Amino acid sequence: MLPILINIEKKICAAGMTVAGVLLVTLVLLSGANVACRLVGHPISASYELSGFFGALLVALALADTQRKRGHVELDLFTRVYTPGARRWVGTFNVFAGAVLMAIVGGQLVNRACVLLRAGEVSETLKLPYPWLMIGVAGGLLLLVASFLTDFAVLAFGHHEKDEYEKQRAQTANPICDETETGRAKEPATEISKRKWLVLGPGLLVVAGAAIWAVIHFSLVAVTPAMIGYLGIGIMLTLILFTGMSPGLAMLLAGFVGLLALNPPANATALLNGTVGAEVWSVFSNYGFTVIPLFVLLGEVIYHAGYSDRLFRAAQAWFGHTRGGLAVTTILACAGFSAICGSNTATAATMSSVALKPMSRNNYHPELKCGSIAAGSTLGSVIPPSIVLVVYGLYTGQSIGKLFAGSILPGVLLTILFVLTVKVILWQHPDWARTGTRGSHTRRFALLPQVIEVAVLFAVIMVSMFSGLVTPTEAAGLGALLGIVGCLVRGRLSLRQFINAVVATLRITAMVFLILAGATVFGRFLVLTRLPFELTDWVAQMSLAPTLILLFMMGCYLVGGCIMDALAFLLISLPLFQPLVTRMGYDLIWFGQVVCLVTTLGAITPPVGVSCFVVAGMSPDANAAQVFRGAMRFLPAYLIVFILLLLFPDFMVGWLAGQVK
Repeated sequence: MLPILINIEKKICAAGMTVAGVLLVTLVLLSGANVACRLVGHPISASYELSGFFGALLVALALADTQRKRGHVELDLFTRVYTPGARRWVGTFNVFAGAVLMAIVGGQLVNRACVLLRAGEVSETLKLPYPWLMIGVAGGLLLLVASFLTDFAVLAFGHHEKDEYEKQRAQTANPICDETETGRAKEPATEISKRKWLVLGPGLLVVAGAAIWAVIHFSLVAVTPAMIGYLGIGIMLTLILFTGMSPGLAMLLAGFVGLLALNPPANATALLNGTVGAEVWSVFSNYGFTVIPLFVLLGEVIYHAGYSDRLFRAAQAWFGHTRGGLAVTTILACAGFSAICGSNTATAATMSSVALKPMSRNNYHPELKCGSIAAGSTLGSVIPPSIVLVVYGLYTGQSIGKLFAGSILPGVLLTILFVLTVKVILWQHPDWARTGTRGSHTRRFALLPQVIEVAVLFAVIMVSMFSGLVTPTEAAGLGALLGIVGCLVRGRLSLRQFINAVVATLRITAMVFLILAGATVFGRFLVLTRLPFELTDWVAQMSLAPTLILLFMMGCYLVGGCIMDALAFLLISLPLFQPLVTRMGYDLIWFGQVVCLVTTLGAITPPVGVSCFVVAGMSPDANAAQVFRGAMRFLPAYLIVFILLLLFPDFMVGWLAGQVK
């Protein structure tokens, strides 16, 4: 029975991904056509409306397949030390809760659509009965429910079939949109078992202490909305840390339960009149958010077309002959790839496959070769176009163009400091690398055009956006279209590679949008509790220096980035910290650069360190501990850039950001 159920799930998810892929390609063509028409003075008036509708449908239809392939971010800091039976039941709870929640949200969307259809509601420009599209999005959520229920059946009733099934699903993890587990597998299970309570004990003590305090406190004091807000935060963190639930689903669930606690429904039917479905629709159909799949598609196309390998070879020809030149080459290639891709894990996986073998042949020490790749991969979140900055800008209402411009100087400076760090490491350990062969002048100049192609594409995107000629979404669509056409014309992208790029884009997009939807619902819940404003007033009454408060927030971001995905923690914390930052008078463009820099450290900081685990999983002669030690050698570079951002905000960020129209 289970194999039949799994096969049905696979076919349904494949059908959803096919339709979503067609919508994504249509979105790219629409963005490119709108830019072309705008240049001749006749923009497509309905492009914004259509882009929002296409984006909503493609995200909803991609959610189920992303769940099937384990594409959603999950944190196994504590769950990895559970017994197999405990992991099974925790997983069963997660998927059952997800199925119930998504069924309710889908029902709310259908109910909302029926109300709007009876009222004759149509879209503003094309006069389309868009409530039917809401029903389509609800259908995508029901596909996700079916995927959750399949997982539930396997986990709860699979018994022996479950082991084979989980092996199969673990092997489908995409290193571009998910963390590989091979690096962790190098650590013996007995070692994990020995440290089980060292890892799990402190967390359980904190949860138990918080629960005891909440019971005593709430039994003596009348419950206020702010107290419900604190409980909501505690529930969300417990779900993420101790059940391994994906952050997006945990925020959505905690926000949903919190809204019910603030305004309990009269009966079960009243649940369908809730506002969570409308919040999810507003996120999925937001035109501004369509910039995310377009930028991700651009990076995936460049990756599958093999430009990362070409960038590495070009940098190697110019710098590889010096001692440590291959490590320098790797960092420069990471910077170049990040200028198009914008993803830490994508850069880590790509550059590991390209750079590890050449450095191994030249006897590079594992800490140097793996540390340089792991640290270099974090440039994907700092150098524009950064997905983290895109989401930050959309969530806080800041100009994405200004955020990108403000990140150029910190990103370039961080790259230079990484290169200098390699030189310092080799000054301390001269035997960690040997010199390579010098490339001929002919080879050097022959490889330059491949770098220029990427540089021109980057320049077209940035100049068109900074000049105000196009919106960030149109710039992303134009870049994706130019990248696809250029790769196809030059024969560097086969049909299979293009399909793989589209599928990977859809999974990343679904993962990001689930986090965005969860953060939006959870943020609405916190606003209704007035907890962020009470926190702001409390901090103001303490009369602390703004710098001390800022350092405290950065400490929270550093710790949060160490234990969970940077994007997820950013969206968890912004509802709490944004009012405080605004009240202290800090510029949100500058604050975005600081937050992005600090949270990016989490990708190479234990215990999670996604980039380090990706590199360790792809390195045959290095374990995760060596990769972490190597990455930590680049920590002073981050510290220097952070200090410069604090001391010279106008020069580091404000100068270039101010040039954007």
